[in-house]
Amino acid sequence: MNNELTIYTTDNGMEITLSPDIIRNVISTDPNVTEKEVMLFLKLCESQKINPFLREAYLVKYGSSPAQIIAGKELFTKRAEAHPDYAGSKAGIIILNSNGEYVEREGTMFLAELGETMVGGWAEVYRKGYTTPIKNTVTLREYDSGKSVWASKKGTMIRKVALVQSLREAFPNVLGGLYTSEEMSINDDVLPTAPIPMEKTVNAETGEIIGVVETEEMEFDRLMKEAKTIAKKLHAQKRMAEAQAIVENIFGEGNKLTSAKPEQVELLRQAVEEMKVL
Repeated sequence: MNNELTIYTTDNGMEITLSPDIIRNVISTDPNVTEKEVMLFLKLCESQKINPFLREAYLVKYGSSPAQIIAGKELFTKRAEAHPDYAGSKAGIIILNSNGEYVEREGTMFLAELGETMVGGWAEVYRKGYTTPIKNTVTLREYDSGKSVWASKKGTMIRKVALVQSLREAFPNVLGGLYTSEEMSINDDVLPTAPIPMEKTVNAETGEIIGVVETEEMEFDRLMKEAKTIAKKLHAQKRMAEAQAIVENIFGEGNKLTSAKPEQVELLRQAVEEMKVL
């Protein structure tokens, strides 16, 4: 296989260097991916300006089954919100009530004790210049694997399936060809979320740069900037007390996020991930 380097720049200005060997040995869940699978992943990352080192995309393969390209959890919403034509979204579940009527309900709550049955999900994405929203509905039986998160949070999962389908249809230029684990029946538990450490890898004999990945110091700086952005948003929502509770639970009582040190990058990563869901 040709191991030529591919270099491109992501939307946030980070230069990414990939090669088939890097994808096979560092990014893929299985080094036995085929040449075709590796090249499809590489070309998708390059065309969509994806940073696989930040887990924005995965190349997942099990045994002899064909590899699947999976988009990271937040890639869809981040890209949609950054698009100048994005004007919001709504999403929820579809229930069959005790009267035999199908009802689209925003959110994921339904009352089984009142005879309600969840049967699917729906989502609407609003785009500037469009007179009607882009809408998708999906059936629960088509996607529910009954495993992992599907076993306990069916509403959350089927709502997300409908939402990512509407987002992809609304913004094909930035989301085309990308699919989430929920759509592809991939167990989230096998997908690592921690960024791949990045540093220059050089061929000792030729001096050629084989790849570039993020150092721990770079990750710390990136996470700190992300934490400050999240904190600013939570401050506007008057939810800083919740954020501080997360910080103290991870770093200890009385500690602040701004006091974190580079050697605490794993704790900082955990705090950022928990703050994101507030």
